Parts: sequence; C-alpha cells; structure tokens
Amino acid sequence: MRFESPYWFGALAVLALGILVRLVYKQAGLRRRPAILFSNMPPMMRQAATWRMKTKKAFGLVRILALTAIIVALARPQIGRADTVVTSEGIDIILAVDTSGSMRGEDFGGNKTRLEHVAEVMQEFVAGRRDDRIGIVSFGKYAYTRCPLTLDHELVSDFLGQIVKDWLAANDSSLRKQAGLIQAPLTPREEDLGGTAIGDGLMAAVGRLEESDAKSKVVILLSDGEQTAGEATPEDAASIAKKFGVKVYSVGAGSDRACLITAYNRLGHKVKVREQYRVDEATLKGIAEATAGAYFHASDREGLERVYQAIDELERSNIETKDYHEWNERFMPWAWAALFLLLGEAILAATLFRTIP
Repeated sequence: MRFESPYWFGALAVLALGILVRLVYKQAGLRRRPAILFSNMPPMMRQAATWRMKTKKAFGLVRILALTAIIVALARPQIGRADTVVTSEGIDIILAVDTSGSMRGEDFGGNKTRLEHVAEVMQEFVAGRRDDRIGIVSFGKYAYTRCPLTLDHELVSDFLGQIVKDWLAANDSSLRKQAGLIQAPLTPREEDLGGTAIGDGLMAAVGRLEESDAKSKVVILLSDGEQTAGEATPEDAASIAKKFGVKVYSVGAGSDRACLITAYNRLGHKVKVREQYRVDEATLKGIAEATAGAYFHASDREGLERVYQAIDELERSNIETKDYHEWNERFMPWAWAALFLLLGEAILAATLFRTIP
C-alpha cells in the first residue's frame, strides 16, 4: 500500500494540537458562561447524570474519528500490483571437472579431498548464476556428461553432490583393492580413477555447447594433473573449441609439492601417506590462450574460491529489468466511514440527544 498525497497527514498534527488546546482550556476552567442561569446551583449539581448525558460526551471522539478518516481519504491510500519483466542474454557454461585419482589429494585443508572442495566451490558459483544455463562434464580415464545445460541450478548442485558421493565410494574401494583387502576386478568407476583425459573432457564439453545459440559459450576446465589417457589431445580439443566460439577458462588445482592422501595398510587401517601429482600448467595455459580465455592456478581452498569469483566477474549476463505498477484507489472506505460518523452524530444530536438551547 502507498499514499498518493501523504502531505495531508500534516493535518493530523493540526488536529492533535487542537485536541491538546481544548484539554488545556478545559483543565484551566476557562468555560463559557451557561446559557441558562440558575439562582441556586447546588441542587442541580446533586442531580445524577443520565445515560444520555454520559453518551453525548463521546460525540467529541466521534468527530475526531471522522476528521481522521477524512484526512486518510484525502491522502489517497492505494493498493498496487508490481510486475517485473526481466530479459537477459544468458551465458551457457559447462563445468568440466577432473575426477581422476589424483583428486584424492588433501592439500586444500579440512581433511577433505580436492574434489570435495572443488564441488563445494562450484556449487557456490552455480548459485550465483541464476540467468545462465549450466551443465557438467567429468573426466578421469573417460569423459562423461553428468548434467546437460539447464537453468535448474538446484539440479546442477545435486549432480555435483552425487558426483562426489560416487567418486568417494569408488576411491575408497579402489584403495582397499590396492592394499589387498578386497579381491575383485575394478569396476568402471574405479577404473576411471586411473587416468586423466583432459582432451576428451574438453571435447565432451564443447560437444554440449556446439548447438547452443547463447551469445557467450564458456567451459570452465579444472584439472590437477596432466594428460595420461583419452583419444583427443588437449591441443586438438582447444582447436575445436575455438572453431565453435567456445571460450575456455582453465584452472590448475593443487601444487607440485607432495600432498597427503588417505590410504589403507594391510591391516585395513586408514593411514596418511604422501603422493606427488604434477599440474600440467603449460597445457592448461595453451588451451586458455587458444580460445581467448584465461588460465588460473589455485593451490588451496581460498585460492580456488578467488578463481571462481574472478571468472564470475569476467563472464556476466546482460540483464534488462522493467518494472510495471498498477495502483487502485482505496480512499472510498475512509470517506464513507467519515460520512457515516458525521451523519450519525448529526441525526442523534437532533433527536435522541437533543439539548436546549
């Protein structure tokens, strides 16, 4: 609700001042002389007040309420409906994430694997891109499309959570088999941990954007290793991305220093061991440069968050917002209330509560 002419509320201050002056005048005993004089007042003063006399004292309150209603009506209360029309030129984004075994490194803090940290940061990134279609591609030894382009960002976030859940289960099972605790062949998910197909991952991401009609098409490619599997080379994949107008922001996660991972000893106990993984920065930089993108490096969780914040600022959707308002007058109930009070007081004062003179 709003008031079209709110300055009328200043009259309420005048009304309040008038009431205050009247109260002060009454308390000071400054009353008019009676119209009919009596030679002896005490007998009159001893007369009990009738119900009419008591009720008529409320007429002053009725006038105050009527004046208040008139002032509110003059201020023109209105109830409106607002509509917002948003037009945007969204960006299609594919999150290409490395799910190879090297993502088990725990150098990002919190006793979590790199992949767990990456998924959490990606979920935060997705939550802030409400006008963009986002999809997910994962790549280890093989490349998979995990989520097609969609505006359902809750679905994208759920897929990221499921990727981590499945990966943790496969990683744990794979480590148990490496320690000889389980005698069974590797499952496809466990086998996927054994390589990093950067080229295939990028090709799968570009394939998802090939038919896109978005003004801007982006792949955010994150890896903590180097090409050790797959059919397509990173260079060939970058060339295809450039051909289809896909910009690649590549992210190198981790450092060249040995990092802790959780493994199993032959007794089945979890132990911490150190392993070293190499980030192929030269390849990731080359992909970014070939597609007019940019390369970023993150060696910890804070660095990873800064990387995705920087990408978020570089790629913004063009959004145009128009607001429409429709207002309906609501002064009539107040005007009718004032009229009812004034007419009612006038009728009662001339009939049931009539006084002389």
